[in-house]
Amino acid sequence: MPEKRYTRRRMDTLLQRLIDVTQSAAPRQARGVLSDLAKANIGDMAPDPRAASILTTANDRDVARWTKQLRDLIQAVTDYQQRPIGLTWSIPRVTIRAALNRGGGYQMEVAGNPGDLLQLQAITLTRSFRGRLQRCPSTFATGNRCGRIFLRAGKRKFCSDRCQRRYYMREVFPTKGAEQ
Repeated sequence: MPEKRYTRRRMDTLLQRLIDVTQSAAPRQARGVLSDLAKANIGDMAPDPRAASILTTANDRDVARWTKQLRDLIQAVTDYQQRPIGLTWSIPRVTIRAALNRGGGYQMEVAGNPGDLLQLQAITLTRSFRGRLQRCPSTFATGNRCGRIFLRAGKRKFCSDRCQRRYYMREVFPTKGAEQ
């Protein structure tokens, strides 16, 4: 049975965990986060309860494939927000049905294979945080950008304090950074 509807703070935490796990590729952690995402009751959608149970028995290769699909999705959404040129993402094997709930309103029931349901849940979750998904602008000494995706909170512009210090030492105070 799906959990209660997620509050804004719980969705924020779930999205941050999803971003972290898709960038780190840790299979054990990924399975837990994907399971939480599959069970989440986000917005008006009640997920298929079978998807979460399938995740617990899925092999590591399937979990890695689903994690990569979600990483690609999150990267596409983040890049789209920074340069809105158009984004098309298709999820072909999902069935959505409107059902009357106890309160007299409608709730969307979603069914499909776990990978597709996870993508749909991730899309629904990222839509809630439009504009807060960002790539870190800091650069390394080699000239490569950090590029890590993070969920911006407040005025935060970098994924970590380390990247913020790196940016200010190279870009804002280049002579001071060279002297040290």
